[in-house]
Amino acid sequence: MEKKLFKIVQENIKMILKCMGMSQAELSKRIKKDPATIHRWINGSRAITLDNLELLCESIDISIKNIINPNLKIEVKQQLIVINDDW
Repeated sequence: MEKKLFKIVQENIKMILKCMGMSQAELSKRIKKDPATIHRWINGSRAITLDNLELLCESIDISIKNIINPNLKIEVKQQLIVINDDW
């Protein structure tokens, strides 16, 4: 992967995990990869392969198109459930 694109992917993975409240350890369990591998992808010491990028994207329900987007913005919306128990 081109270095600039690789950096974009790193930053987007960090942002997505933070917004989802997901740890690197939890992601590693989801995609059945060693936690150290996830850490290396995120800190830039190892490039993520296309196969692993697809696996990662599937596990967090995001498209590859979005994860390589240099202008990716994520909005976190909380859903509020209000139960009215007035009969």
